[in-house]
Amino acid sequence: MGGRETLKAFREAKDWNEVAGVLYFIALCFIGMPMFVYAGWLWLDGAERALNEAMDSWIGKAWIAVTVLLLGGFALVGLGRAKAWLRGNWRDWPDYAMLGLRGLGTMIVAPFLFPVREWRVKRHAGSGVVVSFFSSIYAGLFGLALWMVLLVATMFALLGLGVIK
Repeated sequence: MGGRETLKAFREAKDWNEVAGVLYFIALCFIGMPMFVYAGWLWLDGAERALNEAMDSWIGKAWIAVTVLLLGGFALVGLGRAKAWLRGNWRDWPDYAMLGLRGLGTMIVAPFLFPVREWRVKRHAGSGVVVSFFSSIYAGLFGLALWMVLLVATMFALLGLGVIK
């Protein structure tokens, strides 16, 4: 990022969050570029794990610190926006919770419910039997994919809780 582009980015920044983002990007470039150049130099010099060695150096630790600060900043901004959203929409959260539970319930029966629904929608729209059939097959495959996602998520949750080994 050249000098003109940096000044333009600062001029176009609407609030302090954007200014912080520009400053973070500049810091990441000034620290990250030499760190990756150093890793490349180590690799050319014959190091087996050049990136690990570069990360263990002082410049690698600085790059990790800048990255952690970015993630912390994202988390703080996200929590602040979530808090503001909850403050404005606190009356609606039971509806959102029920919508999420209904979505989970739909995922459980998705391979059976999606093709039937797709068939009805296509036939009502005036599509022929062949189009409705293949559209229903596609919806059923999508339902199976959702079923697999739910199954994998459940398995990881049970593994994490120690219910299964």
